[in-house]
Amino acid sequence: MKEKAPYGIIQSLIYSMLGVIALCAVVLTASAVSNASLPGAKAFPALDRNLDGFLDRREAADSPSLMAVFGEVDTNKDGRLSADEYARAFPATP
Repeated sequence: MKEKAPYGIIQSLIYSMLGVIALCAVVLTASAVSNASLPGAKAFPALDRNLDGFLDRREAADSPSLMAVFGEVDTNKDGRLSADEYARAFPATP
């Protein structure tokens, strides 16, 4: 007859792993937002928090310099910035 694994230990391990994953997500997000405050093509992925490939005004709010020109950069006036619109306005810097 097989012994059953103690579910309390397994559950504790799962909760611990979830805690570590959540902590990593918080650290990575904080790092991305601090990098995103600087304009440049490299900042687009950091600003695109919902990963839809566009920046809306809520996402752009993390970059005061982007918010200042958001309406001008949004060339098709759809209320969001595509990666192409962003790259034209803020070319990559070496």
